[in-house]
Amino acid sequence: MIPHNSLVQVVTNYKIILKTHGSLDVVFFDFRKAFDQVPHNLLLNKLALFDIPPLFISWFSDFLTSRSFSVKVNSTTDPSSALIHSGVPQGSVAGPLLFLLYINDLLISLQSIPYLYIAAYADDIKIYSHLPSSLQAGIDLVSDWAVSNDLPLAHSKTGLLHLGSLNPSHRFHIVGSPILDSHSVRDLGILFEPDLKFSAHIIKSVSISSSSSLFPNPQILQV
Repeated sequence: MIPHNSLVQVVTNYKIILKTHGSLDVVFFDFRKAFDQVPHNLLLNKLALFDIPPLFISWFSDFLTSRSFSVKVNSTTDPSSALIHSGVPQGSVAGPLLFLLYINDLLISLQSIPYLYIAAYADDIKIYSHLPSSLQAGIDLVSDWAVSNDLPLAHSKTGLLHLGSLNPSHRFHIVGSPILDSHSVRDLGILFEPDLKFSAHIIKSVSISSSSSLFPNPQILQV
């Protein structure tokens, strides 16, 4: 299935599947410090597989390598520095592009699983299906890919939503451990709940907007 990137597309697809099959399970993956973990050597090897000209690959190599960091506390900066051996620079134009190229083979592999849907936005990846067997196959594939590509998953942050009133709440596992059901999962800034009514998100948004912290030290003007 072609990955759906926007939340509007994803929610629409959720509702189409629920209308047809009555239940749907969604797994949300969290890569541990994804942009900081990408190994430079593996990334450059993958760029070559795209038939990118060697000159361009050398440009990306120069862009990624010989970077260093130091620690600053308040106004004091440690004079020593250390080389950065992994990661794509966040805040750069090339950073997100390089990350997407790095995980492209994962997304292609997931599309080979029948009745499995994928949605990806940078390092936010979710897979969903009405068939538990297809979803578990996708979970296993993502887990194995993460290990072989040195991009570890934060297993404790993996989210699972059972959608639909007829959902049997099938138990899914990742690396032998059960994935705990979630009452709500934040996806690209939106809180999703099993009923897809967004009540928790609305309540939280209203609470934040009405918080007095938005108006510190109010003053009464006397005329």
